[in-house]
Amino acid sequence: MDKKVTAIAKKYNKNGSNQTFEYEAGDWKIIAIDGVDAPTIELFKTARGIGDGDLLTGTRLHSRLITIKASLTDTSSYVAQRKAITSFHDVRAKYRLEITYLDRTVETDFCAIEAISYPTSNVYDNPDFVVGFFVPDPGFYSPDEKKLNFAETIGMWHVERAYTESNPSLPFSYTKPINNTILNYLGTDAAGIRLEITLSEQSNSLVVKINNAYYTILKRPTYPLNVGDRVIIDSFNKNITYNGKSLSLSELRKTPISKLILEPGDNSLAVLKDINDSPLNASVELSYRERFLSI
Repeated sequence: MDKKVTAIAKKYNKNGSNQTFEYEAGDWKIIAIDGVDAPTIELFKTARGIGDGDLLTGTRLHSRLITIKASLTDTSSYVAQRKAITSFHDVRAKYRLEITYLDRTVETDFCAIEAISYPTSNVYDNPDFVVGFFVPDPGFYSPDEKKLNFAETIGMWHVERAYTESNPSLPFSYTKPINNTILNYLGTDAAGIRLEITLSEQSNSLVVKINNAYYTILKRPTYPLNVGDRVIIDSFNKNITYNGKSLSLSELRKTPISKLILEPGDNSLAVLKDINDSPLNASVELSYRERFLSI
């Protein structure tokens, strides 16, 4: 098992170009990294009207500060490396951080520099470079997007088949689209989803069922929901498109998009015609990124 900690920062420049800096590569070595464990948790409580104890009324996770301390392993490159690292870290820029610890890699976005230090000591003292990134989101995301098609594999072992010139190979199974699936979500915090739905039949409404809760997304006559129509529901980015056109903000507010999330553990998902569990004939692809509260 690789016990090395790595950290990579990606800077978003105003001209559209991007730069990256690795704190555990080349002549640089990470000495310490802090702020990647669980965020500060704030509980809201109120006293019971009768009896002992309190009532829990809410939970809030705070933003975090990730501090990276790095040092040069070869002081002969001190001048060039000092110029490179100080020019990369711009207090007015936004950054994406990618951090790997043991066998898990996570990332977080829209970070800003809150503190930075690189003392002008004697070059032979090899001063440490320290930067603190303010991270507005208390959680981390997996850099890899996971995808899953709503489909089942049908075995053909019992089907009589024969080789022909037009079919030189024998299929042993085929996939059949279905309208539901069960997903074991391995993240430690709830995460948004992206559903890409292509209708194979007309429907009066489009309903998404998650863990026995029904959410009506679109309805006729506002949206015809005809054969071949394509709907993309993206609760991570808070957006819904119908045949390539995004819903307006006022239309989006009428939908329960913020409730379409995966919870840690097993999740059941289905795409339906209505809240009576009538299956919708459609091809469905689910994608998501696992979310973690610590590494």
